[in-house]
Amino acid sequence: MEALAGIAVVQATAGDSGGATATLASALQMARGFDDGSTRAEALVSIAAAQTTAGDSGGATATLASALQTAEGIDDGWRRAEALAGIAVAQATAGDSGEATATLASAVQMAQGIDDGWKRAWALAGIFNELCVTGFCD
Repeated sequence: MEALAGIAVVQATAGDSGGATATLASALQMARGFDDGSTRAEALVSIAAAQTTAGDSGGATATLASALQTAEGIDDGWRRAEALAGIAVAQATAGDSGEATATLASAVQMAQGIDDGWKRAWALAGIFNELCVTGFCD
């Protein structure tokens, strides 16, 4: 999935917007076929990031909405928190700070609700890591 997203970014950078759109459409079709919600959400975030880089903000917004809907269906709190954090970063990168803040708050709330102390700590650390790796911690 990341390979297709990367190819689409290169196509868009080279001026082949039609090719980039087709590649991202193929990636979306593949991502929607993943049974595991965590894997599907992660793939959708990767595609949305490529759409943002390629200048398709409308596509990125729609893909992130799909990722958010997918994440809400993940039963495991740790995995849901992780997915929500990734979505929040992608939303912020796409310029939607209001949605990013709300999604990040959901991720933190989900992580704080994890009963197992170690898993709760790992989930919160993962959220923090997502933010810092992408440059939102200065």
